[in-house]
Amino acid sequence: VLVDLPNVTELGESVFGNCSNLTTVNLPALKKMNASSFSGTSSLKKIYLPELVEITGYGYSFNNSSIEKAVFPKLTSKIQGYDFTSCRYLTTLVLGANTVVPLTATNAFNSNTPIAKGTGYIYVPRAQLEAYKTATNWSTLASQFRAIEDYPGIMEV
Repeated sequence: VLVDLPNVTELGESVFGNCSNLTTVNLPALKKMNASSFSGTSSLKKIYLPELVEITGYGYSFNNSSIEKAVFPKLTSKIQGYDFTSCRYLTTLVLGANTVVPLTATNAFNSNTPIAKGTGYIYVPRAQLEAYKTATNWSTLASQFRAIEDYPGIMEV
């Protein structure tokens, strides 16, 4: 199932929660979403939210999903505990803003995720690479960071 909502700028709580047949989402104008907006989207593989700057609420943003790649070029608000905790296939997270996105807890990526296992990576701007590696809670994932500039096409989904 494809959801194409090019003019939506905000998503509330559990909007797509448990939409098990949702495979593709086009939300090019989305700026703000609730942390549970995509919880339980078990068929969603890739998500690209080019204008997203803020995630509100507490954790579980992509809980129980099949997301392999998540790209947030402008995200500046915090990533909270459990946001990606059950993303068993998440190998690529791209954070493109020129500021370190705060990580409120180390359990945002628990041992079920490739990023926590050392087989997935977090791509950030080269100018922010060292800041992420030493930032509170991000430092536990220091070996998983890569510079966006070294991987042409990484921002695409």
